[in-house]
Parts: sequence; structure tokens; C-alpha cells
Amino acid sequence: VPGACCYRPVSNRPLLWRPVEVFMNSTKLIVGALFILSLSSCASSGPKYQAYSDEFRKNAVEVVVFRRAKTLGAGECPNVFVNEQKLGKLTNGSYLRILIPSLTGSLVVRVYEREVVVRAVDETQKRYFFEYAPGYQGEKLQFLGEPSALPVVSELGLSSQSAICARS
Repeated sequence: VPGACCYRPVSNRPLLWRPVEVFMNSTKLIVGALFILSLSSCASSGPKYQAYSDEFRKNAVEVVVFRRAKTLGAGECPNVFVNEQKLGKLTNGSYLRILIPSLTGSLVVRVYEREVVVRAVDETQKRYFFEYAPGYQGEKLQFLGEPSALPVVSELGLSSQSAICARS
């Protein structure tokens, strides 16, 4: 009823425009769903972290670089280098690790331009944990002790090297 308080026409367009409107709304929905799927493809789904046994590790040192699952920077997968050796791409909510047979001197971990150097490696310490965190003021890479890192890393999955990332 025109003039009533709650009357609002469904559409001012002719009836022939209705299929086009339905198609456009469906397209927006599909594009939105594909965008969300592409972001979630950067999240890790690999096996959960378990420490290597002492027999397997022998004299080697285990180096673990991890990243908590966060929305900020979720689409980027930076390359991780340990002592100038490429370890792989670190996806959102994942970890990478490497065994270094005889580590003497220093340990250098690099992500983008961020670099952490651990000098005079302690022979009694067999695991080294590094956390990468993207942020508004830039990336952060820090060395963490085993007691604070182990509970976080044990919840993460191994980084998928086949992930589609917005920035590498």
C-alpha cells in the first residue's frame, strides 16, 4: 500500500533484471568463499610436532622455527634460512625443523631481513626454538627457550610446502 509506513518496493527494476541480480549475488558469494579458502590453504595441516628421540638425534642439534596461527599476515609464507641453508616456507600456524649434525660456533636463523644469531652454542642444549611473528610495524623473529616454546609448538602442524601464498 503506497503511503503506508512500512511499504518498500522489492525492486524498481523491470522483471527481466531479476535473474541478473540473482546471478550477481551468487557470484559475490562464490568469490568470497574462494577468497576464504585461499587464505585457509596457507594454514598448516601437517603432522603435529613431536621431539626427536635422543637415539635418533645422537650428537645433532634440532632447530625449530615456528609461527603461531594469526589472521595478520596469514597469506604470506616467508622462506626460512638456517646457517644460510634454505629450510622451506613457513605457513601460518606451522613449524619447520632441521637437524644439524655437529653444530659448533654460532647458529644463524633468517626470515626476510630479520636475523637472529646465537653465538657460542651450548653443547648441553639440544633444541633451539625460534618464533616468527608478522606485525603491523614489521616482522619479529626471536629466540625462545624450550619451556616457553614447547607447549606452543606441540599444537602446530608441519608447514606445507605446497601452500599457495600471497607473499613469499
